[in-house]
Amino acid sequence: MILEKLAKNHSTWNRMVLGFGANPSIAEDIVQDMYIKIHDLVERGKDITYGDDDVNKFYVYLTLKSLHGDYYRQKNKLTVYSTDDNPEENKYDLISSNEDYNESEQDAFDKTYSKVVKVLDGLPISDNYPYFKNIFIGYNTRELSMRRMAKETGINLNSIFNTLTKVMNIVRDECGEDVADFFNKDYHLIK
Repeated sequence: MILEKLAKNHSTWNRMVLGFGANPSIAEDIVQDMYIKIHDLVERGKDITYGDDDVNKFYVYLTLKSLHGDYYRQKNKLTVYSTDDNPEENKYDLISSNEDYNESEQDAFDKTYSKVVKVLDGLPISDNYPYFKNIFIGYNTRELSMRRMAKETGINLNSIFNTLTKVMNIVRDECGEDVADFFNKDYHLIK
């Protein structure tokens, strides 16, 4: 029943995923994965409809967006296996591929990172915002969402958002060119 309702808007779901930047074959795969995921949710008792006749399109959008991100994260994940006797003990997952790695890239990363840390160390710490650096580092290194960070720390979500916005603007003003040069692989331009 739910699959029939979803299938009525198949072209809409496909256009949504294409709008995320996926190519047509990937978009079709992601839409098919969405059908499976929503079918499983409905089987477990979750209702994603507005009454009897219409599917919650926002929920489908969020599911598609999530599956799109999952697809590209999984695609960029590289598994490296050791040649030792017991490969299961020596399995390592790397977030990015090391195909193009070289020493100049590492040097450029180190320079850029140290500049960002230096800017963070120089942030004004007042009675009102004693956690500028900690919030920024926690958000970027622990990969926590702002909501999760607010829940774990007990700090108001708006305060975390405002703090991150202020700190990101400061870091962007001070280090924006170097970070852009790093991502554009213009290592010689990093100061």
